This record gives sequence, structure tokens and C-alpha cells, in this order.
Amino acid sequence: MQNKRHGILFGRKLNSILVLALSALVLILAACSSMKQLWDLRGIIVSANDQIFTGRSTIIPMDITTGNLRFSFRATSDPVDNGYPVTIRVDDGSVCTVTQSASDPASYTITGLRSGYTAVTAYCSSAYHFTFLVFVADTSRGISVEYLKKQRDDDIERARAEEQARLEAEAFARQQAREEAARQAELRRAQQAEENARRAAEEAERARIDAENRRTQELLDAARRAEQAAAEARRAQEAAEEARRRQAEEAANRAAEEARRAAEEAARRAEQAAAQAAAQSSSGQAASNEIYVNSSTKVSINATRTTVYENTKITFTSSVTPLATEGIRYKWYLNGNPAENGSGSYLVWTPTSKGTAVVGLEVTGVKSGYKVLSNKLTININERDLLSGNIGFWQGEGAYSNLGIYISADGKVYTANYVTEPNGKKHWVRSDDYAQTVNSRLEFKPHTSESANGKYIYQNGKIFAAGNLGNAPGNTKCTYSKKSGSIIPDVPMLVSKLPSVTLKLSPSTLSTKDEGLLSTNISYLNEDVTYKWYVNGSRVANASGSTYRSKFSAGKNTVYVEIVGSKSGATKRSETLSFNVNESVDNIYGLYRNGNSNNGLYVSTDKKVYYAYIKEGTSSWYYINEPVGYLNSNGSFTTSGGSIEYVAAASRIQGIYPNLSGNKTQVSATKIAGTPLLANAVSSSKKPVVEVPASVKENADAKFVVRNFSADEPLTYTWKFSNGKTATTSVGECTQKFAAGSYSVTVTVKGSVSGKSSLSDPKTFTVVSSAPAPTPTPTPTPTPTPTPSQDVSITSSGVWVCNSKTSYGYYFDGKGAIYQAYEVKNKGKSEFVYIPVQLGSVGSNYINVPSPYKMSYADGKITASGKIAGVECSGTFTKQNKSIRKAKLVDGNAWASYKINLNAQHGNIGNGFLGDVTLPELDEDVTYEWYVNGSKASTDSSLKGKILKEGDNAVYCRITGKISGVSVVTQTVTIRGNK
Repeated sequence: MQNKRHGILFGRKLNSILVLALSALVLILAACSSMKQLWDLRGIIVSANDQIFTGRSTIIPMDITTGNLRFSFRATSDPVDNGYPVTIRVDDGSVCTVTQSASDPASYTITGLRSGYTAVTAYCSSAYHFTFLVFVADTSRGISVEYLKKQRDDDIERARAEEQARLEAEAFARQQAREEAARQAELRRAQQAEENARRAAEEAERARIDAENRRTQELLDAARRAEQAAAEARRAQEAAEEARRRQAEEAANRAAEEARRAAEEAARRAEQAAAQAAAQSSSGQAASNEIYVNSSTKVSINATRTTVYENTKITFTSSVTPLATEGIRYKWYLNGNPAENGSGSYLVWTPTSKGTAVVGLEVTGVKSGYKVLSNKLTININERDLLSGNIGFWQGEGAYSNLGIYISADGKVYTANYVTEPNGKKHWVRSDDYAQTVNSRLEFKPHTSESANGKYIYQNGKIFAAGNLGNAPGNTKCTYSKKSGSIIPDVPMLVSKLPSVTLKLSPSTLSTKDEGLLSTNISYLNEDVTYKWYVNGSRVANASGSTYRSKFSAGKNTVYVEIVGSKSGATKRSETLSFNVNESVDNIYGLYRNGNSNNGLYVSTDKKVYYAYIKEGTSSWYYINEPVGYLNSNGSFTTSGGSIEYVAAASRIQGIYPNLSGNKTQVSATKIAGTPLLANAVSSSKKPVVEVPASVKENADAKFVVRNFSADEPLTYTWKFSNGKTATTSVGECTQKFAAGSYSVTVTVKGSVSGKSSLSDPKTFTVVSSAPAPTPTPTPTPTPTPTPSQDVSITSSGVWVCNSKTSYGYYFDGKGAIYQAYEVKNKGKSEFVYIPVQLGSVGSNYINVPSPYKMSYADGKITASGKIAGVECSGTFTKQNKSIRKAKLVDGNAWASYKINLNAQHGNIGNGFLGDVTLPELDEDVTYEWYVNGSKASTDSSLKGKILKEGDNAVYCRITGKISGVSVVTQTVTIRGNK
């Protein structure tokens, strides 16, 4: 019976299992039916330049400097009709954009916008995608593709580390929660023990009361025992209370510590979230209106120059994008070490020795603590040559090794002698009088007391002396080679024989909060001396050194020093040095007007100085957002072309400053009310767009207009046409006349205030002939219908090659059209191409070609005579089994494919440079016309040019096809010229 019951139960379970299995099978089949369309999808096909990408991603490099900012690709799903369309996603739309072709929806173009990196992903369903890693470099600012790749790797590693830290923090929090639960359980047990002790004490108290009431010995004994128990209970209670107190204190301490850590972690995450929200927000601001330094922050630095001579000041400026509102700290580095005074948004540095230096900047958010490193600049420091006034010392060779020549910093030349002092010391000293300075031929004469035919000649690092020079014998030559070592300016002497003593103040401009250093010009004496310093006529106590450092009161100050010799006992007094000290005023921000003119300066609260002006036709003040200087802590300004002093008492600015056009302006600007508006100035990143006429007839007025360009400053427009014509207008319109042909035009827009310019892309247009149309050639009288073998209706395409000129022929497209064809070499192989301009047509019994050229067909051959397109071929043409394709000719609309390559981006004026053009694949020869600063420089295939002027030197090339006759003007490339 029991076995039967087990069998019934087993049968019921089996039936249940079968039902569940069948249900699952039905669901699987339904799912398979619904997902059939997805299973039919085999992936996404992404290709570019007829090449299909096989992986999951590829790298697209771009460069703002070279103009390589476009990449086109195709993306389709496989198969196309599977119902899953292709979608495109861009991670960072500020770095690049993706546009879809209206005529071909499968074609897309990536266009770079600014330096940085991002990902462009093509999807067809969530299962299949392909990613382009786009790196937009700016090599003119030192931002290379390799730098961007490293920055991306650093960001990925930083994100991974932050995620790992988050997971570890959560695990730590869970462990702390478990420990806290255990402590709470222990606390509850202690509280239960305390409750049990309290109850025992209450029972004991009741027993004692009962004993007193009954007054029996037995009850009294019981009461005593109860009292003992109560005492034990009290001790247990006290112990429990002590344990509870300790547990509570420990728990409280732990809870407080955990709360503090949790609060710090929450604050840190909140700051990161705010920074990320600020970086991702379309408006560039978080909900709290505060932007933090984070992984998307970009820091770049620039220098006023990257190649300098020794002892030449360089100013480094920084740019933080987006600028954090939390406040940031700057830390500049020179060769990996913190730079002196390198804690501001800019750095001023004067190298003292030749070589190279690497400069970098670290930016840290004050609140977020996030650090971002800038690009690194390499500075080349050259030794000044002789003509630049380099201090140098040349020692005679051979028998004249005790003679020398000394070149001072101001270019004066002195004779030098190696002397021995009475105390046995030996050193070089120079004479008191000097020769003439070096002339343009690298020659200089000795002082006039010597032979008139004596001279020095500088060649290849050596100075050759000829004639009677110093102690050298007359009419002899002495060679001097440059040596290291110091030259004593004068022969050592006593105080009584000292020349006039001068004082030097450093820095030259002081405020009341600055310390000034005063020093003498005495570098060597053969006796000990003491110094007595006098400030404003009073002796300064305890000031006895060769230098004196102190703060000074506001207004005029006078300083002199007395030098007392220990041997001679003589006293020498220096000249009296007078200088002014400004009041230390920090809050001088605002707008300053230069007299009653329409220009002035604007000092912002971040201590940057901008050029300001009244916009033409209005009464509103504007400023160009490019600083011309920086406010120093002592109330003076530092600029790129001079110094400006701030006079606090009069609330005005005095001095000379350079505006953005490079012109220096004398200014005595007075502070006025109001804050100027940020000007919409000309920027090279915003290009003007030229609108050309739809149709132009020869020798008729053609009007060209600039669209989509505006600024808050007066503009000038410089027009350049491919036929060599130029024009300059004050408005964005230009009218010209042309002969028939194809042309291109570019326009350069320049701001008269900012001095900045922007060049448009070339725009092509066609000028048609205005001559009356030629009288059509009458149709020849039809000939009798030929025999089938003479039928000239050529319905299949092919190449017909001339027997006498095997590289020349015709192409019939099978639709009645004739094209000229010729042979070309492509990668070592021969093939035929045809010119895509129709030459004639084919009928059922005639071949129509331009007169007087003749062509006829009979017996499978074409007989032709005459000259077409400069080629004469009288003979027969036979059809041959050769491939044919359309010729690749110069295309006026594809100017971006013609790129200039220059071997230099900057250099000194007069330096040479080389250039060539990268051409697309063509089937015709071309001619070249090179232009430098608008003037034709060469007609060779490559350019050997020279840097002609300071600033931008514009280079472009016109390429013209010898067959098509079409011209293309390349994009203009600039080389920076240095003085």
C-alpha cells in the first residue's frame, strides 16, 4: 500500500515536470520567434576610403595647426533591411561634431572643434557598435596626439582608482556596520544584566522589610542574607553601570569617528559630483553655480617666446578651461623644480645661462583638492653673439698669452693684461679706456693712441689682432680664443684712488610694502673697508655691509654711502641716489580713460590688464579679452612691451603700454565709473563665409559678400582672387570684373582694435562667356544605310586605340557619347583614362565630331584625321580589351585635399624655409604658383622661401591642371617671424 502511494506521488511529480518543461519550450520558441530579427543581424559595417574597419574601434588623429579637422566614414547595419537603423553618439560635443549627409544617409563626417579627445560611437542595436577615438591636437600650442593619448589614459586610470576607492569605502562601511551591531548587542546584554540586578535588589529590600515587621530571628537572618544579596546586587549593578558607561563611551567615540569619516567622504563625493555636473552641464554651470577643478579641466600654458638669449625675460601665461569658481592654486615648475615666485596665474623668468629648460604648471582646486597638469614647454636659451653685446673674454695664444681682450655688456672693447699683485695674487684686469664698438663687418678699431692700422677681426669664435695693439710688437698678428674666467674691471686700488662710487637700487620701482636692495659698483679692493649708510640724511645704525636692504617711506627718498679704507684711512662718498616710493594700494581695479580719448585700460579683479575702447558709433566701453599686462603686488604693471606705473595718490595710470596691434601708446589714464563689456573681437577660430554670385558673365560686375561674421570692433576686409586681383574694403562686400574662366576667392577679416585676423575658406565660381553662341553645324545629309558590318551604332563601351599613337584613343560609353582617352602609369601599371568632357556623339550611320576633324567607321575600324586637344593622329583606331576609368583632374571644389607642408613654424627674419604641396592622386600634370605675403615667390613644384617680416608670414600656392585648366588655391599657412 505504501509503495502504491509512493508511485502515485511520483506520477504526479512527473506530470508537473512535463507541464513545466512544455511551458518553457513554448516560451523559448516564442522568444526565438520574436528575436529572429535580432539574430538575423550580423553586425555593423563601418568603412572609410573604401576600407572596412575590422575591429571594434580605431584612432582618428586631427590637428588644429595643420587644418586636418575632417574625417568621413560610412556606417550601415548588416543586412541593411534588418530594421535596426544606425545611430551616432558623441561623448563630448565640444571636441567634435558628427554630421550626416542629406544625400547619402549612410555617410557621416566628423569635424574637430577644439583640442581634446572624445569618442564617436556608431550603434545598430545595443549588441553591435564601433567606436572612433578622436584626438584633436594643437601642435602650435604643444598639444600633440601623444599628449592627448596619455591624458586619456591618465583619466581612465584616475576613474578606475576612484571606483576602487569607492568600493573599498563601501566595504569598510559595511564592516563598521557589522562591528557596530555587535557592540549594540553587547550593550543590550549589559542592560539586561543591570535590569536583573535591579530586580534582585528590589526583592531583597522587600525581604528586609518583611524581616523587620516579623522581628523573628529567622527572618532577621534572612534579611541579613538579603542585605548581602542586595550588596552583591549593588556591586553587580555598579559593575554593569561601569561596563555600560565604558561601552557607551567607546561606542560614542567610534560613532563620532565614523560620522566624521562619513561626513568627509560625503563632502568629497558631493564636491566631485558638483564638479562632474559642472563639466557635463550644457550651460557649463552646476545647479549650485560653482565649478570645481575635475578630470575634464584643461590647463594650457604659453610663452612670449620659446627661443631666447641669456638674461632675456620670458613671460609664461596660463589658461584654465573651464575656469573654476572654487578658487585655484598655481604651482609653476622649471626643470621639474618649483619655480621661484611661481604661485600666480603667470610666471616671469629670466634665464641666466644657455641650454634648455622645461616649464610646466600644476593647478589645484582650493576646495576639491583636484590637481591638473598643463602641457610642457621647452625653452631654448642661446648664448648672445658678439654683435648682441655678449660679455666675453679672449686670451692671447702662444707668446701673447698674457694679453687679452674684454667685451663689455654694452659692446665696448678693452685691452686686458694678466698681472701679479704685491701680495702674490694673480688675476686679469682691463684697461680704463676702450676701443670702438663692433661694426657690421665684425671689426673694431683699437683706442686712438695706438697704431691707425691696428684692428680686431672676429671670425669663428676667435679674435685676430693686427698691428700695434697694447704690448704686442708692431706689425704682428696675435690670435685670441674665448676663455672662461672673470675679468677684474679695473686695476685694484685703495679707497683714496677710487673713481666715483655709484649706487644701484633693485627693484627700480618700490611701494611701501617692498624691500629695496642698494649696492655699490665696487667689486675689488686691495684693502679692507667699512661702509656707513645714510638714508634721508641720517646715519643708519648697524648698517656696515657693502649692500643695504630696507623698506622705505612713501614719497621721495635719498641714500648715499661712505666707504672708509683700513690702509689709506681715506673716506670716499658715493653719489646720492634719489627715488620715489609709491603707496602700497591693492584695490586699483576698474576702468581708466586716457585723457578724453576713446581708449584706455581695464584692470580686472584677477589683476590682469586689458586694452579698452569706446565702440564706434556708441558710448559703450568694451575690452578685448587678451591681457596686455599684469598687475604686480607693488602697484606697478608688467607688460609685454614696456612698463606702466600706477600712481596711487592721483588714482591714475601713467606710462607706456602696447595695444594688441603692437603699437605703443603714451597714457595718463584716470579712473572712471563703470565696467566695460567683453568685446566680440575677431578670432581666427571663427571663419568668415564668402557668398559668390550664382552666375557671372565676363567683364560684368560680380558682387561678393561676407556672411555670418560680426565683431564689436571696426573691420577691414582683404579680398584675394586666384587670378591675382586683390581689394581692400571697410565693409563685407566687394565688386570685381573677370574674363571667362574658373576662379576662387578668399577674404581676410582683420580687427582694427585687436589686430587679430581670420581667413575664410576658398570659394570657387565660374565666369561664362558673354559672346553669342556659335551657329550650330548643320546635320550632314544622311548617307545610305550601310551594310551590317559597317553599322557605326557602337552600343558597348570600350577603348579604341590609335595604331600610330598607342597611348592615345577614344572612349565610347555605350550611350552614344565619345570622350578623349589616353594612357597613364598607375603604380607601374598602364591603364587608360578618359577626360570627362564629351567630345562628340555616335548615330546609327555617322560619327559627329568637331569640324574640321573627321571620323568614320567601317569594317570594325575607325578612321580619323585632324587634331583634337593638341593631339594629331591620322590613321585607324581599333577596339582593344583595356580597362578604362574617368580621369582624376584638378577639382576646384576639393581645395582641402591640396595641403602645404612647411619645415618651420617660426624663425628669425631672413631665415630660409622649405615648402611643398601634398596633392591628391591626379591623372594630369599641374603648374605651381607660390605666394609669400601676397607676392609671387616661385613657380617650382617646391618652395625655397625666406621669412620676410616680423609676425605672421602668409604662404599659399595656386595649382592649375594642364588638361582641365582648373585652378585651386591652397589654404594659407603662416610662419611666425622673430626679430
